[in-house]
Amino acid sequence: MSVKDKNLKVLAESLSLQNGGNHELLRKLIVDGFFDTPKTTNEIITEIRQNVGKRLKSNIIQTYMKKFMENGIIKSFRDEHHHGNFWILASVDKAPLSRNSAGAFSLPVHPLLQITKNKILFLAANPTGTNPLALDKESREIEEKIRASDHRDAFELLTKWAVRTGDLLQYLNQHRAHVIHFSGHGSPTEELILADANDQPKPVSKAALKQLFTTLKDNIRVVVLNACFSRPQAEAITEVIDCAIGMNRSIGDQAAIAFAAAFYQALGFGRSVKEAFESGKTALMLEGIPEEKTPELLVRKGINPSTIFLIEPARVTKSSGR
Repeated sequence: MSVKDKNLKVLAESLSLQNGGNHELLRKLIVDGFFDTPKTTNEIITEIRQNVGKRLKSNIIQTYMKKFMENGIIKSFRDEHHHGNFWILASVDKAPLSRNSAGAFSLPVHPLLQITKNKILFLAANPTGTNPLALDKESREIEEKIRASDHRDAFELLTKWAVRTGDLLQYLNQHRAHVIHFSGHGSPTEELILADANDQPKPVSKAALKQLFTTLKDNIRVVVLNACFSRPQAEAITEVIDCAIGMNRSIGDQAAIAFAAAFYQALGFGRSVKEAFESGKTALMLEGIPEEKTPELLVRKGINPSTIFLIEPARVTKSSGR
């Protein structure tokens, strides 16, 4: 750590702040070195949630960060190749900052700014002996909707097929996705059906799923269980993950595909999780598929899905006047 970095962190520690307030949460990140490399507002929100269980809205982050900016501890900038603000320790000068014609900070493409995309991990299982499902069509429809959206470059769809129970730990550890999407069968006894080593049906209990996400929650924002009778599993998952979608009864192939495609389309256009969920239900109604009451959005206590975005909402500047 350079002398400049150390001095700024000492300055942050010496600022007069309200004990236990949101400023304290941000100061801890500064002192701990979180801002030694550029961070997006969404990354700050995720870090605070995972460390103290508290979620701050993006506008709150910007409001409370202002005090540190005024004291020259943190600086903010935008990059034309990426969406939203970046925040970084003011002493970091690994890449030159400049202002564009609008007066905003801009930064040339730099390794520090190779931001991890919003990863969607698509897990599919259709073991031998179960009814055949059009899982490949569902994956293709999701990919096409994301590709046609405004923020297609902010998403990465990873598909895994014939998923076995042992694969879950591997894939969640390996990819650290923001959205986990399961496509396949569910049972009336509150289990998801994966495959065993011989491609035979292998049930996974609700308790096992909850433990999985408790252990490997990482950056997961949403879990989608696009399988029959998966509402109880989704509800259990929301004890540790902010949002989960499950089905309260059996759901047909056509309905599952239409709902999923519209859900990810909306996320790709910068909609909130709540808006994306409602878009999925609307798609079913527009297609004349009478299953719009089957999907349910479950949320962790204290969470408002209308405020959860995978894409940071664009800042709207209102003109002042009298």
